[in-house]
Amino acid sequence: EVEAEAEAAAAAAAETRSQAEEGLRTELEAAKASAEAAGVRVDNASTKLEAAEAQMAEYQGKAAQLEEQLVAAQEGGTAGEQALTTAREELAAAEAERAQLAEQNARLEEDAAALREDFSAAREAAAMAAEEIDAARSELAEARSSTLAKDDAIAE
Repeated sequence: EVEAEAEAAAAAAAETRSQAEEGLRTELEAAKASAEAAGVRVDNASTKLEAAEAQMAEYQGKAAQLEEQLVAAQEGGTAGEQALTTAREELAAAEAERAQLAEQNARLEEDAAALREDFSAAREAAAMAAEEIDAARSELAEARSSTLAKDDAIAE
């Protein structure tokens, strides 16, 4: 009777262990997938941010060039009046584009910050899942040890 109880306890412990490992394995895989997805989103946001910064630098160069043209036009007199008006219009348009890019850049930086937070949270979830797996393994090792002790007692 004691032997039957020990075998039943061992079978129950093995089933519990199997279910716990499967559940924890599923949680860990989900946490890893979430962390990977967050990493991809951070990379994409960084790429967009770099492109926006490059575009902003390009427009700043255009603005500097237009300012130089404006000065040259001012020195050119009457013929320069038309060039001056055109340069002012182009400068205003470049400035508007620069402002728009600055807003876009700010939004991208906010998105990147949010994605970094998501990535951190996913990493923490993966770490917690790994800790839970370790704890479950420890419990299973204790259950195995208890079952072996019962088996030894039965054998004696």
